[in-house]
Amino acid sequence: MHATDITVKGFIGGLEKAFIIPPYQRNYAWGLEQCLELFGDIMRCVDTNGTHYIGNVVYYLGENSGGSFTELILVDGQQRITTLLLLLCALRDVTNDKNLQVVINEQYLCNKGATEDYRIRLKQTVADADSFIAIIDGVCPQESSGNVVKNYEDFKKKLSVCPDKHKAVLDAIARIQLVDVNLQISSTSKDSLRIVQTIFEKINSTGKPLSQADLIRNFLLIAPSVEKQNKWHKNYWLMIEKNLGADNISAFARDFLRMIWCEEIRESDTYRDFKDYVSEDKAGDQELVLKELLRFSKPYAWLLSISCPDESLNRELQMLRNLRSNDFAPLVLYLIDRLYGSALSELRRIIHLIVDFLLRMRIASPTTGSGTTRSLLFGLIRKMRDGGENAIDCTYDSILFELSNSPTLAGEFPSDMKFATALQGTFYPPYARELLLRIEEYETKNIPVDISKVTVEHLMPQTLSDWWKRNLGGYENAERIRLTCTNTVGNFAIVSQGYNSSMSNKPWHEKRKALEDVQFTVTSSVASIEQWNEEAILTRGNDLAIRATQAITSPLPRTRDYRSRLSSEVSEGLYPLLEGDDSLVGTSLSAVIFNGERKVCTTWSRLLSVVGAFLYSENPMLFDEAVRDVVWFSQDGSRVKRPVKISDSPWFCCGGGYDGMHFRNIAAKLAEKMDLLKDFQLEIVNPASND
Repeated sequence: MHATDITVKGFIGGLEKAFIIPPYQRNYAWGLEQCLELFGDIMRCVDTNGTHYIGNVVYYLGENSGGSFTELILVDGQQRITTLLLLLCALRDVTNDKNLQVVINEQYLCNKGATEDYRIRLKQTVADADSFIAIIDGVCPQESSGNVVKNYEDFKKKLSVCPDKHKAVLDAIARIQLVDVNLQISSTSKDSLRIVQTIFEKINSTGKPLSQADLIRNFLLIAPSVEKQNKWHKNYWLMIEKNLGADNISAFARDFLRMIWCEEIRESDTYRDFKDYVSEDKAGDQELVLKELLRFSKPYAWLLSISCPDESLNRELQMLRNLRSNDFAPLVLYLIDRLYGSALSELRRIIHLIVDFLLRMRIASPTTGSGTTRSLLFGLIRKMRDGGENAIDCTYDSILFELSNSPTLAGEFPSDMKFATALQGTFYPPYARELLLRIEEYETKNIPVDISKVTVEHLMPQTLSDWWKRNLGGYENAERIRLTCTNTVGNFAIVSQGYNSSMSNKPWHEKRKALEDVQFTVTSSVASIEQWNEEAILTRGNDLAIRATQAITSPLPRTRDYRSRLSSEVSEGLYPLLEGDDSLVGTSLSAVIFNGERKVCTTWSRLLSVVGAFLYSENPMLFDEAVRDVVWFSQDGSRVKRPVKISDSPWFCCGGGYDGMHFRNIAAKLAEKMDLLKDFQLEIVNPASND
C-alpha cells in the first residue's frame, strides 16, 4: 500500500485515467446535505484562496492499465469523485467562459482520443450510467429520480448566481487535497482481491452500515477483471435483484444458507456465514454460487408474492405466507427446486400437507417455539437430501410419515382430538380465515375468489351496540359472552371484499340478510339461524371443529418412539459429557466444567472448541496426536466446516453445520481418547429456552 498527498488536479487531471466504479459498489447515494456541505467548503476556499481536504481515495490498478492510460478500480471515494465531476459538469454548463469549458472537458471529464469504454474518466455503476454519461456529454438527461441528476441540477442553480466566480471555483476545486491510496496489489490474484474485500469491509464499517446483501454482492462480484465483474453483475446479480427486489436479498441469502446447512443462521451473521459457504463448501467458486442463487431466486420470489405460474400451488403458497411461515421457507425452497419441473402434482400435495400441518400447529400448539419447528424441518431436508441410513423419499407419503412421527413431543403433529379441543377456545383471527377456507375448499371443491380478497368477519361484533347487549341478556351477561366467545371459531365468518363491513355492528336480523348473499357456504349457512347468541356460537363452533378435522389433513398413527424426553423435563444442573446420550437434546448449554474449572459455552456448536481448549491445555502433545488425522480438526482451518480456533493452540475445529448431539459425540470421543472423559461436566440452564 502506498499513500500520497495530492490535489484533485493532480489526481483526476494530468495523464489520461479511467476511474472504474466496480458493479459490487453501491449506487451513487450522496444527497442534498452532503452536496451542500461540499459546495460550502469550496466557496470558502474561493473567498479565502485556501484549500480543503476531502479524505482518502482508495484504489488498485486494473489489469488494463498501460502506457496510454491508467485504469483505477475504486474501493473507496467514488461518492466524492462522482460529486466533484457533477460539480464540474454544472460549472461547465453554466459558465460563458469557453476556455473554462475546454479545460473542464479535457482535463477532468474525458480522455481525448480514447476508445468509447474509456472516453469518460469515471465509469459509473449500471443504475447511474445513462444519466451520468448524458450529463458528461452535455445532453439534457431524461427524467430521473436518482441523485446524479438532482445534484447536478442543484449545482447549476447555485453556480448560476455567481458568474463572476466561475474561474475561482475551478481553481478552488483543483486545489482540493486528498490522499491517494494505491493498494499496490495484483488485480489478477485471488488473494489480493480478498484483501480488497477485507479493506472494503473495514472502510465501510465506519460509515453508513452496509446491508448483509450489500456485503454479499461485493464479495461475490469481486473478480480479476472489470469485464468479468460486469458480466457477473449483468448475468446473475441483476437477474437476482429483478426476481426478488433488492430489499429481499438479505433474507433470501439467509434462508438459502438455512436450506443448505440445515441449521439456524442469525440475521447478523448472514454475510459471515455466506463467506464460509463460498470459501469452504464451494472452494471459492463465486460464479458457481451466483448460478445457484439465481436458480433459487425465482422460487423464493414465489414465497414472497403471488407470482407462481401454477395457480393451485400459488394458492397454497399464499396460505403458507398468511400463516407466518418464515421458518418453513428453507424446506419449501428445497421442495420446489426438487419437484416443480418433474413432479408438480406431488409438490402441490406436499405443500398442501405443510399448510395443514402448520395450521393445526398454529391453533393447537401455539406455544411451540420456532426452535422446535426449525429442528423438525431441517431434519426433513437432511433426510431427503443426504441419503444414508435415515434417508427418505421426497414424496407426500414420506413427509406425512415424518411429520406424524416427530422426534419430540414438542413438535408433534396435532391429532384430531387435540385439534378439535383447541378449536373450542380462542385463537388468532387471521388463522380463522385459513381454517374456514380449508373447510370451504374441502366441502365445495372451490374457492370462488382470490383468497387475498377474503377477510374474517365477527358474527357477534367485537364492540357491542345497545341492541346486542339487550339481545344477549343484558349488560353483564353480554359482556361475559363477548369476552368468552368473540374470538372463537363459531363466531368467525369469511366474506369477500364485496361484503359491506359497515354491517359489522348491525342487529342480527339485518346482518342475516347480507350474509345470505356471501358466496362461501360455510358463511351463508348461518343466515338460517334466527338468533345469534351464546348457544348458537357454541353449537356452530362444535360443528366446525368436527368439519375441520375432516378437511385438514390428520397425522398418521405414531409408529416411532420419541427420540428423547422434553427439554422442559430436564432439570438445571450438571451432566456428564457422554457419547450417544440424547437425554439433553433440546436443552440449553451454559458452560463446560473440567476438573472444577468453568468456561462459558452457550451454544452446542461451540462445545467442541471449548472441550478442545481444555484438552490441549492439559496435554498438548497427546492432543496433537489425537486430532491429527481426525476430519473435524485442521491446523489451517481449510478442511473443516465453519472453522473455530481452539484457544491457545494451533488447531481449528468444526464450528457449525450439525446439530448439538453431533458436537457432543465428537467432544466425548476426543475426551475419552485422551482418557479424560470423566473429568468433564456440562452445565445445563433454563432448559426449555431453546423452544
